[in-house]
Amino acid sequence: MPRARLPELLVLTLGLLISLALAWAVWQWETEERAERLRDDVAVYTQAIAQQLQSLVMAVQAVAQLYGASEVVRADEFELFTRPFLERNPAIRALEWLPLVLAAQRADFEAQARAQGLADFAIREQSGTDLLPAGARPAYFPVWRVEPLTGNARALGFDAGSERHRRAALEGARDRGQAVATIPVSLVQETANQRAIVIFVPCAQGATPQERRQRLQGYAAGITRLGDLVNGVVAALPPRGLDLVLADAGLPGAAGLLHVHSSRSRGPGTAPDAAALGYDTAGYETRLAVADRTLVLRAFPVGAAYRPSYAWSLALGGAGGVTSLALSALLWSRRRAATRLREREELFGLFMDHSPTVAWIKDAQGRWVYASKTFERCFGVSLQDLRVKTDHAVWPPELAARFAADDQRVLAADHPLEIDESAPSADGQVRHWQTIKFPFRGADGRRFVAGIGIDVTEHKQAQLQLEAALCEAQLARVDALTGIANRAGFEDRLAQAFAQARRHGRRFALISLDLDGFKAINDTHGHQVGDRVLTDIASTLSQHCRLEDVAGRCGGDEFALVLSELADPVIALAVAERVRDAIANLDWNGGAVSASLGIALYPDHAEEIPELIRLADLAMYASKAAGKNRVTLASPRAPEAAVSDAPGSAA
Repeated sequence: MPRARLPELLVLTLGLLISLALAWAVWQWETEERAERLRDDVAVYTQAIAQQLQSLVMAVQAVAQLYGASEVVRADEFELFTRPFLERNPAIRALEWLPLVLAAQRADFEAQARAQGLADFAIREQSGTDLLPAGARPAYFPVWRVEPLTGNARALGFDAGSERHRRAALEGARDRGQAVATIPVSLVQETANQRAIVIFVPCAQGATPQERRQRLQGYAAGITRLGDLVNGVVAALPPRGLDLVLADAGLPGAAGLLHVHSSRSRGPGTAPDAAALGYDTAGYETRLAVADRTLVLRAFPVGAAYRPSYAWSLALGGAGGVTSLALSALLWSRRRAATRLREREELFGLFMDHSPTVAWIKDAQGRWVYASKTFERCFGVSLQDLRVKTDHAVWPPELAARFAADDQRVLAADHPLEIDESAPSADGQVRHWQTIKFPFRGADGRRFVAGIGIDVTEHKQAQLQLEAALCEAQLARVDALTGIANRAGFEDRLAQAFAQARRHGRRFALISLDLDGFKAINDTHGHQVGDRVLTDIASTLSQHCRLEDVAGRCGGDEFALVLSELADPVIALAVAERVRDAIANLDWNGGAVSASLGIALYPDHAEEIPELIRLADLAMYASKAAGKNRVTLASPRAPEAAVSDAPGSAA
């Protein structure tokens, strides 16, 4: 080899080595860039689906809170309460209420439903595609309220406890005292062969599973069809050339498959291929939580959308060391990366601009970094004006201090926090937000606080209206003079005590009380002293009541007590004697009264309310006939003589 060509050969060899190295580097960079773009696009879908599922869980929890505040909710009240949730989240197929109905109550419950206009209502269970009358069980959880009714009417009366997967979710929600999701199930009202999940939230007071089992009222339920959910999210975003598979992480293979969305011409619901049911190295997988279950979203690129391009790598290798071509390719690749970055930013911006939620990001010093377009529209500010400013430059001092304190609390906890907040909007109206704030670190390690807020103003207003209506209804059941229950309020509480005792097999006592000598005080000392007597008697009764008991003024100088959950009838006699003795020792300017009391026990003396009231009144009249100022216990004997002197009482 001539020595004169040695430098050229060295340059050629070095050029080839540099070209091959650059070609490999470009190929590696493109592969990583496409993989990163795939991860970013899948993250957008995952965030949108998770937001819809979290909205469903919050709606079901709100329904459970509604029934925890009031055992009786009319159909129109249920429709008014659930409407804002259904309008904000079209992916919610139905919101339902499933009361606990014991076997002994089934006939009465079905009759009550038919009397309210549901002509063919019955508690049913599913057999194949048919709904048949439910078999004998100790308890049922039928669908009693459902919104929207259109498309879901077939579910009315369906016993969720009759199907093993739903029953397992019901028991789990009750024992844990929190929201629980079913595995993929088919709805009884399903017509399009979609899979669905049902969220159950128990309505039960108590700190332990045993207490919640004893005090269970029923369940709030929310349903979403996964096909509608995924297709709705995909339709709201630009097409990205991805096949999506949503599955339940806890179930293997086809058993856990929830929905397949194909971006190709085979049509929605058709699986891309067999690999979609398992892990595929060409795809990407993320996980998201709904209640206590974990879902998996797998994405599979279609066509060449996410495949690395080898054109520039081959050109660099074939150029044989043409460095200028390699540099041009590198510059082109960088411009392409910048374009892809802008596309991702535009995609994220489109998502946030069309989202009904407000979103923002602040650094660890509380300075604004990002605010969504929805945020700008709601509060009449722009990101340009907000950037690098703190809350104190945007909000009133007290509000700014509270927001800053919440941000620092999130950073200190280092995990997401759910916070209820209020702030004035652009039109000056104070709106209420349910926000989730969470910390994260940037690529450079800096800490940030991000927040997402859902406008719950209409829900708050509806809740306040409902609370005001409940308060007004409660005031109508309180005696204006004494502050205890009036006749209507006492009869309501008596009916509740009766229902609880019948449901759980417990005893309670009804005490009828009439004052002796009240008319003499009223005539001698005047009505003002008479009113003091009545208020002091009411106070005395309240002092002898537990939280679960109730005292009421039934009219004039007539009072009554309900003593709930009595283990022994002797307790009722002891309480009645203490009340009688306390009243006998009261004094009003030298005037005094006594009390004649009659006691009737459920179920010892009577198993229906009218008979129980009659026996308590007869026992009270017997006390008066025997000389007044005494306690008499009823007994289920002759209809007009159903009383016996209480042990230890005056004869």
